[in-house]
Amino acid sequence: MPRDLRAKPELHRLLELLSPVDRRVMAQLWAAPSAAPEALLGVMRDPARVRAIWERLLPGEQAALTRVLQEQGALPVAVMHREYGAVREPGSFEHPRAYLQALQGPATATERLYNLGLIFRSHDERGAIYRIPNDLLPLLPAVPPRDRRLRLHAAAEPGLRNRSAAGLRELEDLLVVLLTLANAGQLKALEDGALNKASLVRVAKQLGDHIDVGAIRREQDWPFVALARVMLVEAGLLRRTVGSATLGSAARGEGDLRPTAQSIDWLRTPQGERVRRLLNGWCGSTSDDLTLLCGLRWKGGASYTLNRTATRRNLLALLATLPEGDWVSLHEIIGEIYRVEPDFQRRDGRYDTWLLYNSADQLVSGWADWELVEGRLITEVLCGPLQWLGLVEVGHGTDDQPVTVRLTPLGTHILADGPAPPEPPATPLVVQSTFEVLCPLSASMYAKFQLGRVAEPRQRGPLATYVLTRPALLEAIQRGISASDVLRFLQEHSGDAVPPAVAYTLLEWGGQAEQIRLEHAVLLHAADPVVLAQVRAARVLDLADAEQLSPTVLRVPHGAADELAERLRRAGFGLRDDRIDPQHPLDERDIKAVVLAAFAYVRTCTELDLPCELTPAALQRLADLVPPRWADAARQAATAFVKQIEDRDASR
Repeated sequence: MPRDLRAKPELHRLLELLSPVDRRVMAQLWAAPSAAPEALLGVMRDPARVRAIWERLLPGEQAALTRVLQEQGALPVAVMHREYGAVREPGSFEHPRAYLQALQGPATATERLYNLGLIFRSHDERGAIYRIPNDLLPLLPAVPPRDRRLRLHAAAEPGLRNRSAAGLRELEDLLVVLLTLANAGQLKALEDGALNKASLVRVAKQLGDHIDVGAIRREQDWPFVALARVMLVEAGLLRRTVGSATLGSAARGEGDLRPTAQSIDWLRTPQGERVRRLLNGWCGSTSDDLTLLCGLRWKGGASYTLNRTATRRNLLALLATLPEGDWVSLHEIIGEIYRVEPDFQRRDGRYDTWLLYNSADQLVSGWADWELVEGRLITEVLCGPLQWLGLVEVGHGTDDQPVTVRLTPLGTHILADGPAPPEPPATPLVVQSTFEVLCPLSASMYAKFQLGRVAEPRQRGPLATYVLTRPALLEAIQRGISASDVLRFLQEHSGDAVPPAVAYTLLEWGGQAEQIRLEHAVLLHAADPVVLAQVRAARVLDLADAEQLSPTVLRVPHGAADELAERLRRAGFGLRDDRIDPQHPLDERDIKAVVLAAFAYVRTCTELDLPCELTPAALQRLADLVPPRWADAARQAATAFVKQIEDRDASR
């Protein structure tokens, strides 16, 4: 909370809430005439008395009060107790004798400040805190904020062979793949937003043959892709939509991932702006870095005290103080954060509430395990998201473990508000007369994305190869991209070096886009030509735009069908509406009916010894696609259905 000298006075109310015993102790320490709240208030608001109390404080007590002042007058209780000792309260001891024995020892710095009424217990968004009353804040010495800069020493530059190759270029290629697949409708997201297995396989195939698809069972097994997807979604560049539901997708709550209108503009923006937007997307996400990056796991779910956005922002503010351009030891960075701001993640300062376990199923949530949790998180954030975003470089030792880190010029610009680095030049595309388009690794993200929309990929690598084909162009035209748009794009990003034959052929293919056309139609069938003539003659029906296909059939404009049906009913014509929207998603009743029909069919074939076209494997897969209660209900209904058939046959 900001230090506001005009804040509402509160000391009188706080004094009234104290017990008489606490007020008597406070009156004795302040030499007040009585323990009444009014008498204490008059003494404690006296600047001279406050100055005298400050000067009588022991060095440790002054340090404790200074620590609270540096935090704008409020510090978590757990942090205060850890650094300056706890307050002896009867409720914190097993029995009265233990409390009386504890009173024989000297008071801690925290207890001394508490007894003086310089700090009171309160709560804020972090939890329990000690807070200096608003009345006393302007009377105490003004202190500068804590120095949160990391004091680091330059380390030796690592050898080239020890620098990690993963960085911004690889992330940009992955983002282009995700946007391209999403644009083609080939990315499916589960109910929790993660990509399904089929989508992960498509991504792996687009990135190359070096990825072991068999080792990836779910998105969490591939943090690089998981965080890239999170960044795009949280940055507003991808959105999850629920399209036409299939049986399986409806049961699993799957939806399509689609690029937003902002994604095209984002691809054209300078690199620094693109990275900043992705970084903000990651910071604002609910993705759990402790499980995804560190491999830890919660028992009973993540703690409600964990504020992921605040954790990332706090950590980025600390890392922004890294020396510009110097390699520094990763171990030293962790040690300095432990010294300066160990509670950047657990803002309440408590290390006794999280049920966090490592891969060996060991509880690692205590203060003694700080390096196994917070230290590990610092390492993984530096070697993961920040390195992928091109904000840091990571040097590795001979054992391939990360040992050194340094801010890149882009990292200094984004994290520490340094000058913007020069925009990396984009290498142009090469359009060959064979209709092949060569796409260098250093081509712009926009060029790579648009090329993936209008051409077929043939070869991945540092010099990717795409082929302009008639089917690919016609598919692009169906998505609203004209042949002229494709030609204009190729000219712009190849330095106007498109062979004339390629340009002519693209335009020729574009002219063939609508040789054959398929469209939805609504047909009006009449019982006989006389009825149709009556329908056409009725002015209230307004069928001037209808096309007569036969003596008894009219083709009605699709958008006018609903209104026409209502007018036919009002005009007294008997109407049967057989229209079915093929895009309408299946509802729960439809899905249950399909599952029931499948189980009933298999059970009937089994009981009557008839050949069955639905294999047991297919039936099991069908059962796996729906909640267990649906499958159990379908089995019971199928049994009842077969029993009804048997009872009916027996009665006959």
